Amino acid sequence: MLSNLLLVTNQGLVQVGELTKRKVIDYKLNKKYPREEIVKVKLPPKVISDCYVDVSELERRRFGELLSHFTRVLERNFISLDLDYFYNNIKTLSIRKIRDRIIAEQTRGEYFIDTNEILLYEDCQDTIYHELFHMASSWYGGTVAYSGFSQDDVGLGLDEGYTEFLTRRYFGKGMTSSVTYEDQVNLVYFLEKVIGRAKMESLYMKANLKGLLREMRVYLTQEETVDLVSNIDKTRYLYVVNKSEFSLNLYLEYLRESYLIIFRAFVRKLVKEYQQSWLSNTTIDKRVNDFLEDGNIRTYIDGTPYIVAGLDDFIEIFVEEFYKIGVYFGESEVRK
Repeated sequence: MLSNLLLVTNQGLVQVGELTKRKVIDYKLNKKYPREEIVKVKLPPKVISDCYVDVSELERRRFGELLSHFTRVLERNFISLDLDYFYNNIKTLSIRKIRDRIIAEQTRGEYFIDTNEILLYEDCQDTIYHELFHMASSWYGGTVAYSGFSQDDVGLGLDEGYTEFLTRRYFGKGMTSSVTYEDQVNLVYFLEKVIGRAKMESLYMKANLKGLLREMRVYLTQEETVDLVSNIDKTRYLYVVNKSEFSLNLYLEYLRESYLIIFRAFVRKLVKEYQQSWLSNTTIDKRVNDFLEDGNIRTYIDGTPYIVAGLDDFIEIFVEEFYKIGVYFGESEVRK
C-alpha cells in the first residue's frame, strides 16, 4: 500500500499519504532546486555591442512591424548600456509559428536561448513581446544560460514574473493572455518597490541575477534572500510547470513566506531611512500604506480567492523591526 511507504527526508521518516503529501512534494522541490545553487550564482559576461539595429531591415522580416515597435520602445525607455544583449541577439533572432504543441499546454510561446529562436503557436501571436523581452535580456556562451533574473534553473520564477511585468508595463496587459504568472508578477512588483524601478530594470536587461541578489542583501540576510528566490521558483513549478504535483497549502505557504520576506526588506529600508533623516510618523504611515496598497494579499486559484497574508502579519513585522532600534509603534498607530 502506498500509504505504508516511508521516505527518508531531511525531516526524518515521513509516512506517504494525503496527510504527508505536502512534505513529500516539498522534499522533491528542495532536491530539484538546491539552495546552494542560488549562492553560487555568477556575474554574466560583459558584452560590447555597436548599440545599433537597422529598423528598416527589421521591418522587412517576418513580424517586422512588431520587431520594430519593440525596438523603438526599448530604445526610448532604456539607456544603450542596458541593451547590449538586445543588440547582439536581435540581429540573428529567428521567429517561427508552429501548429502542434510540443511544450506545455499552457505555454503560448517560448524563447530558446541556445539557438536564439522564438516559437509561437498559430493562435498566440499576442505573446511575442514577452518572448522578445526574454531575447533582449539573454546571453548563452555554451555553458551557462543567463536570462533576465535566471541563471540556468535558478531564478526562473523571478525571471518569468518580471518578464511578464515588463511586458505589461511597456505593452499593456492586453497584449498577452498569460494568467499563469499572476502571483510571480505581483511578487516582483512588490520587490521592485524595495529595489527601485530603474535599478531593477537595468539588472534584468543585463541578465544580472547576482546583482539583484546583492541588492536584496542590503536589507535581507543570505538565508532570507535564498528563501525568497527558492520560494518563487517553487511557486512557478507547482502552478505553471507541473500542476499534477500541486499542493494548495504548500503553494500558499511559499507565497506567504515570499511576501513577508519582501515586506521585511521594505521595513528595514524604512528603518534605515528613519535613522538617517528621522522620518515623521505621518511619512512612515504613508509609505507603509502606499507599499501595501490594500493591506491584504490575495491569490486566485482556478477562480477561487485566498488570502495569503493580512494586515496583522505586516503589523507584526513592522513593530518587530522598529523595536530593534528602540522605537515602538502601538498597533493602533500602525493601523490608522
